[in-house]
Amino acid sequence: DPQVIATGNIGCMMQIGSGTGVPVVHTVELLDWATGGPRPRALGADQGARP
Repeated sequence: DPQVIATGNIGCMMQIGSGTGVPVVHTVELLDWATGGPRPRALGADQGARP
């Protein structure tokens, strides 16, 4: 099972988010986090490892 779904399309984010229990983030949020930026809010407050 996926831990997170990343997409660059807002419509896809809404559609996928309403149909699954998997957190959905924008691709740029995931890339920002991977390069030292803040953890995406959709992933919650858990301080887990970076991607």
